[in-house]
Amino acid sequence: MNMLNTTSFTAFIGIDWADTKHDICIQSADGDNREFDVIAHQVERIDEWADTMLSSK
Repeated sequence: MNMLNTTSFTAFIGIDWADTKHDICIQSADGDNREFDVIAHQVERIDEWADTMLSSK
């Protein structure tokens, strides 16, 4: 079966999950520029980062 993917993405996010910190890479779906960030392995920091992703829609 050959199905076309019709899902549209705003951005692609890569997360390198570790035990003390997490390296993040964000790339807009319509561009080549990448942003890199590091967040601490703390629930509050991960939650804050996720909230910024939701609010930047």
